[in-house]
Amino acid sequence: MKRIVCITALCFASLQPAAFASGNHNLTKALRGDYAFSGDGACLQSNQEWLNGFRTPDGGFTRSHSVRGVRHFNGDGTGTATGRSLSMGLNGFTGHPSAYGPYFTSDFTANFTYTVDADRTIHIVNGPLIFTQFEGPNPGPSGVWTGIEIIGKISQDYKTLVVGTPKTSILEIHYPTLADAQNGTNADQWRHSHRSRTMIRISDGEEKHERSSSRFPF
Repeated sequence: MKRIVCITALCFASLQPAAFASGNHNLTKALRGDYAFSGDGACLQSNQEWLNGFRTPDGGFTRSHSVRGVRHFNGDGTGTATGRSLSMGLNGFTGHPSAYGPYFTSDFTANFTYTVDADRTIHIVNGPLIFTQFEGPNPGPSGVWTGIEIIGKISQDYKTLVVGTPKTSILEIHYPTLADAQNGTNADQWRHSHRSRTMIRISDGEEKHERSSSRFPF
């Protein structure tokens, strides 16, 4: 009898990693559709890279922002984001080139990847965010930011997500063009940021004939 119990326990233990992996995959797959989001944040930026990312003897500056938009989750760990960012400098951009001015508004687009853990923690890693400025002193394409990550939790019914920057030590890098960002060349700004976002599901991304069956049996 003891031998049977031991064998059963060993079999269960050997199946646990696969079961958890399958569960995590299913949770990631369950997250799909369109989520409207809004939030705010602030960044400490510089035009010079040094050690952990930057220094400010050139007149580095801080900037606050609010943001709104829509994230589309494909259900396979990938997605797209579109939105609008409104930003203001907090110190008059002292010693900084006036290309961006004390305030500006930009539209942005990006691809991203995501995973959902068994405890409903979500990790989102944005690909290059492409910005186009339309309000401020220098309208037009304004470059690409990389290194933007957010982490948070998903509600039980998958209708709401609350996320934020996992830590302020993550370095975010600005490039003049998408090609520069993809090649990792010609970086011209560095920053550390904190941000928070709340997302609400506005569409489940399925056709009407598929909506009769629940995709969220948890």
